[in-house]
Amino acid sequence: LFDNAVEACQKIPVRERRKIVFQAKAANAVGYICMENTTQEPVRITNNRIAATSKSNSVLHGFGLRNVLYVLDKNQAVYQISYSEETHSFQFVAQITSAQ
Repeated sequence: LFDNAVEACQKIPVRERRKIVFQAKAANAVGYICMENTTQEPVRITNNRIAATSKSNSVLHGFGLRNVLYVLDKNQAVYQISYSEETHSFQFVAQITSAQ
């Protein structure tokens, strides 16, 4: 997630527009993570997944987020991927509940 955020921000020509925010919290057997970063280009999201990569060779890219989502799905976590046109920001939020 961090690698994707840094790479997206590096494409923004105006340094003052670059922003990465990461939050992680845990309480009462529930973990929460949030990664938000600004982007130069809009991010297309379909069915809570990024619709396409901006990389020239899409076959070799996209494994990082895909692996994160695989682990979250395997552990029945709740997550949301979103993009804000207004702030040009991508956001990934996940809530993971510990098995009882």
